[in-house]
Amino acid sequence: MVKQCVITERKTEKQLCENEYQRHSLYLEELVKERLDLEALATSLSEKYEVLVAEKKALNDEHQNNLALIETYTGQIQEIKNEMSTMKSIVTQTFSAQNVDTRNVQE
Repeated sequence: MVKQCVITERKTEKQLCENEYQRHSLYLEELVKERLDLEALATSLSEKYEVLVAEKKALNDEHQNNLALIETYTGQIQEIKNEMSTMKSIVTQTFSAQNVDTRNVQE
C-alpha cells in the first residue's frame, strides 16, 4: 500500500511536471514567435529608415543647389541693377548736355 501511494505520488508529480513543461513550452513558442515578428518589424523599419535617409540626402543636395542658384541669380540681378543705374546716369547726362547745347543755340 505504501508502495502504491509512492507510485501514485510519482505519477501525480510526473503529470504536474509534464503540465508545467507543456505550459513552459507554449510560453517559449510564443516568445519565439514574438521575437520573429519583432525581427521582421526591425528589418522593415531599417529598410524604411534607409529610404528616408536617402530621400533626406537628396533633398539636402537639392537645397544646397537651390542656395547656390539663388546666390548666382542674386549676383546677376545686382549686376543688372548696376547696369541700369549706369544707363540712367548716361541718359541723364546725355539729356542734360543736349539741353545745355540747345540753350546755347537758342541764345
